[in-house]
Order: sequence, then structure tokens, then C-alpha cells
Amino acid sequence: SSSQFFNTESLSKVVEQSSKGSIALSDKRRKRIEDALQVLLKFKEKQILVHIVHANQELSDTSWLDKSQCFTNEHHEDPCARATEIFDHEAQELADVFAAARIARLEIDNLYDEAIHDPWFNSFSWESFSKEELILVPSVIVLEGAHRLVGESMVSFSHLLNSGRPVNIFVRVKAHDNPGAQENEDPFHNYRTELGYLGISHRQAVVTQCSAARHQLLLEHFETSL
Repeated sequence: SSSQFFNTESLSKVVEQSSKGSIALSDKRRKRIEDALQVLLKFKEKQILVHIVHANQELSDTSWLDKSQCFTNEHHEDPCARATEIFDHEAQELADVFAAARIARLEIDNLYDEAIHDPWFNSFSWESFSKEELILVPSVIVLEGAHRLVGESMVSFSHLLNSGRPVNIFVRVKAHDNPGAQENEDPFHNYRTELGYLGISHRQAVVTQCSAARHQLLLEHFETSL
């Protein structure tokens, strides 16, 4: 029997005196891991892929949108400002998830440094997203009128472009019209207001301007912008 070779009583005393496990987690680290786990377990992917915000009659027929659960459409007096709110809300919900996933990875690799990572995750927002994470945020699309963008919506339009938020703005500009012309004014009395130039002046914006008559080129531009 094994008792012929081992003194079980002496062996039991040695085992009792040895370490009973690995180094215990600190309370702060345990809470950090548990909080990250709870966020990841609660996350449920939404069906909504695209939010559309429009004003006036820019989207008069929404029946085709109502047939799909992947789209939402909303009429608002200031679409650019509303689009900013929608994007921030969607991004903040995902920011908690992305932060939890990053924390989990750092903890698995035993690389979490509180002095470095605590401040980083305390201010974690959409501006900290990777390219892959940013793509997962539901798209927000604004449909606006050209005259509104150079009028009452100019401030919110400019603010949205300057913010760097990846919100897409679709504007229909009629070839025979001047968006900057005053009411009852000859559209071509002065230089034509080109919205493309306004977009480019904001530096972070991607601008594409194309005629619907060249639909293949127009679709290529849409794909590049989106």
C-alpha cells in the first residue's frame, strides 16, 4: 500500500502549511472585472441599423421605411442638431460595451495599469473608438433642404461638421437654383452658394457633389462617403 512509502500524517502537515491558492485579487480589481462582465452579459445587439432625420418635405413618403425594423425615421425642425443627439446616445451605449471588452482583454493579459488605464476609461467616448468599433455604431442620416442649410440650420450644420461625428448629410440642390438667394431674388444675381465648398471648409468633412443624371457615378460617391 502507499502507506509503506509515504508518511501521510507528515504529508498532510506540509500541505496545510503551503499556500492554499494563487495571489488573491484586490477588491478594486475584482470589482472592475465583475463590472465589465456584467456590462458584457447585459449587452443585446439592436436591430436598428440606420436612423434617418428629416425636415419639411425632404422625406414625404416613409411607408417603405415602416416595413423594416432596421430603420427609424423622425421629423425634426433641426435635423442636424437632432442627429447629433441620436448619434451621441447610440455611441454612449456602445462606449460602455467597448470599454468593458477592452478592460476584459487587459485583465486577461494581466496588463491593466490603474495609473494609465483608469483615467483613459473614465473619459472613454466615441472619439476613442477604433475604426472597427465606430463602424458598429448605427448610422445616422440627415435629409435636409439646401435653403435651410444656408439659413436657419447653418449653425447646427456647421457644428455637426466641425464635431467630426460620422453623420451623413444628404442635401438636394436643384441645378437651376441658388441656395443662398433671398426670397424673390434672382437665383443667379450673385455668385451661387455651393454647399460643397462649405463642407470642405470644415476640414474633417468628406464632400461629394454629383448629378443624379449620372447615377453610376453618384452611387460610387455615396459608397465612398458612407
